[in-house]
Parts: sequence; structure tokens; C-alpha cells
Amino acid sequence: MFMQHILIVTRLRWNTLTNKLMKKSLSLLIAAAFTLAAAENTSNWPQWRGPNGDGTAANEKAPTTWSETKNLKWKLKLPGYGASSPIIWNDRVYLTCY
Repeated sequence: MFMQHILIVTRLRWNTLTNKLMKKSLSLLIAAAFTLAAAENTSNWPQWRGPNGDGTAANEKAPTTWSETKNLKWKLKLPGYGASSPIIWNDRVYLTCY
């Protein structure tokens, strides 16, 4: 009976240690995945106001003038008003409106 109790306590401690280790490993893996994904393509804008959150594109020179024929790549009429910045990922632009 005493040995069974020791085995149960040892097993419970092992499970607790294993669970803690798994949680830490999973957290580290997720953090590494996000870091690698962010570093993969700095031309993507995965969040509000760009990759740095400051609304600037580090390696791009912004045009100072534009019109219907100058410095305008595309234009889209949205079905409602929008108040967010676009998300740019590879060759896609994601917009929201309400």
C-alpha cells in the first residue's frame, strides 16, 4: 500500500512537471513562429499602421502628389465608410468598412 502511494505521488509530480514543460515549450514555439513570420517579409503590413505601428514604410519613398493619372495604382469604391488602415499581405490588400 505504501509503495502504491509513492508511485501515485511520483506520477502526479511527473505529470505536473511534464505539463509545465509542455506549456513553456508551446509558448516558446508560438513566439518563435510569430517572430519568424514577422521577419519573413517586411513589405507586408500585418497590423494597424504598418509593420512598426507608426504608419511609415522604411524603404519606400512616398509620393508627394497624386491624381487620377499620376501615382495612383488602384482605386476601389467601398460599400460603406471605413476607419481602419489597410492590411497588406503579399499581393493582397484587406480593407474593412461599415
